[in-house]
Amino acid sequence: LLEKIIVGTLTAFCIIGPFYPISYIFVFHRYVSMSQTHWVWAYIVLFAASFCLCAYNLCAAVILRKETLNIFWNRINHCLLMSGGLIVPSSLLIEWWKPMRFLLLCNPLHFFSESCRSSIVGGSDFFPYQQGVIVLFALGSVFSVSAIYAFKRRVDHI
Repeated sequence: LLEKIIVGTLTAFCIIGPFYPISYIFVFHRYVSMSQTHWVWAYIVLFAASFCLCAYNLCAAVILRKETLNIFWNRINHCLLMSGGLIVPSSLLIEWWKPMRFLLLCNPLHFFSESCRSSIVGGSDFFPYQQGVIVLFALGSVFSVSAIYAFKRRVDHI
């Protein structure tokens, strides 16, 4: 299981790594100033998010059964995507409904999107990227340990 997490993390990181420089060449330099960007931290955030989301995926794959995957995607992952700040910034969701601030603390995509924005755009409007990296690595570790524990419970080792 750890091999799947490590290989998945490295594969996802290598695939998404060139996205920011290429998008900056084609689009961002016309619309966004990248003078405040901390590129090293942006890539650390990407690596931490790759680890966290690979561990999350493996944990879900180990815990769930085939017949519950559709329910999981519709009821859990869809909500995480919509409230994670990838489509609509989390600050707008919090303005719309104040208790959303506490619900977002359970969403790894929220920490990923806010940390990416913080490391690329800069400013104090977003969640600090250093704290986001710590939370993403912590959540990834929790998901990894949960996956290993669930796998040991499910499989007969004899």
